[in-house]
Amino acid sequence: MKYLDLARNIADFLIEKATSSEGILFKKINITNGRNVTDSLNISELGDYVQNIAYLGILTKENSIINWSKQQIELAIKYAQHPMGIFFHSLEAGGIESPLPNNQYYDLTAADSIIGISDYYFITSRQELLIPLKKFFEGIEQIISECSNLLPSGYRPSDHAFSPVSDPMSVGNLIEILAELYILTQEQFYFELMQKLASPWIDNRFFNENCMFRRENVNLRGVLYSSIVNRFYRFTFMNNRVGFPNYTSRVAKQNTHILFGLLKMSQLCDKELIQVILERWINFVQSHLKHSSGVIYGAFNFRNQKAFRLDVFHTINCIELLISHYLIYGKEHCLITAEEMTWALLNLRNGLGLIPRFPFPSDDKYELQYQIRKEYTDIALDDNIDIVVNMLKLYEITKKEELVFSALDLLECVIKNFRYGLLYTENINSKSLKKDEIVRTKYLGLMIKSLILAAEVQAGHKILEGPNSIISKDR
Repeated sequence: MKYLDLARNIADFLIEKATSSEGILFKKINITNGRNVTDSLNISELGDYVQNIAYLGILTKENSIINWSKQQIELAIKYAQHPMGIFFHSLEAGGIESPLPNNQYYDLTAADSIIGISDYYFITSRQELLIPLKKFFEGIEQIISECSNLLPSGYRPSDHAFSPVSDPMSVGNLIEILAELYILTQEQFYFELMQKLASPWIDNRFFNENCMFRRENVNLRGVLYSSIVNRFYRFTFMNNRVGFPNYTSRVAKQNTHILFGLLKMSQLCDKELIQVILERWINFVQSHLKHSSGVIYGAFNFRNQKAFRLDVFHTINCIELLISHYLIYGKEHCLITAEEMTWALLNLRNGLGLIPRFPFPSDDKYELQYQIRKEYTDIALDDNIDIVVNMLKLYEITKKEELVFSALDLLECVIKNFRYGLLYTENINSKSLKKDEIVRTKYLGLMIKSLILAAEVQAGHKILEGPNSIISKDR
């Protein structure tokens, strides 16, 4: 019960201290005094907390938690879903517009709003949620029909203008949801839209040549935009402002999430082709992005053929992908590699028993975004709890006691060291040990996930089945 009690304490805090007068969770909170520090409401990160808190309410039979979670979903649909189905993420307390603006760009890369609603549906089976879900995907179908099935990163309803580039991360998230919806409903619309969204990525020229995915240009404006980014990225003052050049590819979440989507899709169609894509990607990452420690670099520059961004976040995402691959196709080498990467991460634990985000800054010689160096001292809550979840999954598969022992030991170090003020911080400075006072509430929702899964494992329950398998995903 210990872990569920801790999870319930977090949920109670979010409900009592971090919820706006409209009833929607604030995006940021000061955990030393419990005051919100922004009027921004947390619609864009719904998928990082709402399904976890809903499931906690179900497990503990706490009606206040169940009702609050239901309220988050209903208010997101009421206030943030545009008539064409897509979601507006810039809602502020006391200033919610009705109707929603038509003359602003709607961010289509932030799929967490629809992830939250769909995962909530998968857990609760509330059939009325199929209406906003179908409406959202009908809007997506309308948008991609104008863009050769590429999903632009943004869309403006007033004049049907769209951003000139498409990022594979958000596409992968939507493909995965569509596959799940088709499996549950057998509605052909979801299957056909899944195939349309996947088509530019299954037969992708850049991947065919390089074994990794990158941001793609939607139209000639995208070609111009990418040309400008590529030209100016080498200047230090610009390289934190213009985004990555399109001669680079990132492991997480740009590549891993399109692969999560294709992996789920392969259970329905194109199995052999998608297996080839996955194997080529895994082999390339292992041969070109692996550090001597066993962790992987997070990005690759195809101009100079150098790996960079030695951030553990990418290794963590890669482990989850390998586990998913093994669960679907039983490829033993994926399980072996996932375990090897996990132990490589655990070897990085510091004096606090935690894993730093950038363990080898001196080896990050080809990092393009020089300003990233300010993060070299970060110890991130998100990284450590995601490692815990991966280890619990591996334990269920392998039955190796050292995995569950190490997972729970790391979780105890997280609980002890990230504790700060009224709850938990999201970041610790590894040199000064200073803890951030301002916390994004989504990370507290993610903390609940790790606590639930640890409690479920201790109770002898499966976490790769049912609702546990839904909340255990890192999307």
